[in-house]
Amino acid sequence: MYQRALSETREQFGSEHPSTLSLLELRKQVLGNDHPDTLISMNNLAAGYAHIGRLQDALKLDKQVLELRKQVLGGDHTYTLMSMNNLACDYSDLCQHQDALKLDEQVLELLKRLLGDDHPYTMISMSQHQDALKLNEEALELRRRVLGNNHPDTLISMGNLACDYSNLGQHHNALKLHEQVLELMERVLGKDHPDTLMSMSRLADALKLYEEVLELKRRVLGNEHPDTLECMNNLAYNYSNLGQHQDALTLDEKVLEWRMRVLGNEHPDTLECMNNLACYFTDLSQHHDALTLDKKVLELRKRVLGDDHPDTLMSMNNLACDYSDLSQHHDALKLHEEVLELRKRVLGNDHPDTLSSMDHLARECVNLGRHQDALKLDEEVLELRRKILGNDHPDTIYSSKWIFDHNIRETIPCPLIHSRYDPCLAFI
Repeated sequence: MYQRALSETREQFGSEHPSTLSLLELRKQVLGNDHPDTLISMNNLAAGYAHIGRLQDALKLDKQVLELRKQVLGGDHTYTLMSMNNLACDYSDLCQHQDALKLDEQVLELLKRLLGDDHPYTMISMSQHQDALKLNEEALELRRRVLGNNHPDTLISMGNLACDYSNLGQHHNALKLHEQVLELMERVLGKDHPDTLMSMSRLADALKLYEEVLELKRRVLGNEHPDTLECMNNLAYNYSNLGQHQDALTLDEKVLEWRMRVLGNEHPDTLECMNNLACYFTDLSQHHDALTLDKKVLELRKRVLGDDHPDTLMSMNNLACDYSDLSQHHDALKLHEEVLELRKRVLGNDHPDTLSSMDHLARECVNLGRHQDALKLDEEVLELRRKILGNDHPDTIYSSKWIFDHNIRETIPCPLIHSRYDPCLAFI
């Protein structure tokens, strides 16, 4: 109706008559291109484009409005934030979801800083992130089912979901998921792959937020509160994942000191902390310190949990790895044999920890020159992993590599390739 009336008026008075000019054109002529009221008209026109499906026109105009509002009003002005939100909506309408998510994150951060968490606009923005969280959870579930857990697209969905957790203040969930993504990407894509490096960057950002959470818990709850100690433990774990092993060690030593005082030497959380500390010693090549501590943890876990408990078996495995790190390969072999026998009986032949023990035992056979024994174990592990995990799983590929090495080197001793491999660090 409006367009028809405007057309008739132009025919009657001419295109230059004020009556025939649109509000946007009038404001440009009278007020100038950069006037706030002109920008409001541009914003409204972009909304009209979006409403009738001219999405590219809406995107182009909203970009202009945002740039002009940043110049005229500043980056923190309410109207500038509105333009950022509108542009995010344009990206979403055009299925450019990564661009939309990135812009939404900026808007939410600015709204929290300028208006506070409880302001209605902030809460609306957070609700949009709740919707994004739900969509990303559905996308992740679908990709896991169709593509598998280790497909690069599945890992991207996991990373997006972790970002959603972070935006909604669920820092523990975000940190835990970012850590899982980084570990998988390093195994599937390699440490130097661009997506792996992005994952490391995201984990570092999440870590900064988690440091703020820890500082808040210390101030509100105190250093020795269980929630504070759990937060410190998780932070140390992620320092280690980012290669900040000394930071991890220093923080975990404090956690251990406080847990021993609050919970006692034999509490499971204290023993877990001691176990983690031994791992950090290993990361720093302080193998004698790791050995001493792992012996203590094993002794305590046998007394508290029993000889057959999975955590006790993990400690036996870690101690065997310490022996190997110190080139005490006969001691390492003997202990890995004990662990394997116990894990077969307690966990079953097909359990991942059992297969991990077979891996460790094969490596010690290689270190001692028993290459045929190692080959036999590696072939058995490869067959089981193909059956249980599939041919494309990183652990299966890892086993295939060892078979390949055996075939091309036969009796030539392999270099010592050793790591604990067991999940000796865990969120408590």
